[in-house]
Amino acid sequence: MQNIKLTQSQTQELKTIWVPIRRNQLVDDRKSAPIWVRLNQPEAQMSRAQMFACATILADLELDIPQFIHDILYGAEQ
Repeated sequence: MQNIKLTQSQTQELKTIWVPIRRNQLVDDRKSAPIWVRLNQPEAQMSRAQMFACATILADLELDIPQFIHDILYGAEQ
């Protein structure tokens, strides 16, 4: 399984979005905790499945999905 390494700024941007999700318990911990653990690294490393889960959670909560997530999941392949 290939991990995707986010930059420090990408990690910080996503972590900023994720803080209220965790704080307000908007998503079950079983889904959000693995992502939160990864985001507590200076440069998060996630699998493609974790990136897709992150995008799905943001979409389900009707939150904006950062452009870099779209680029990682779909842009590099086109």
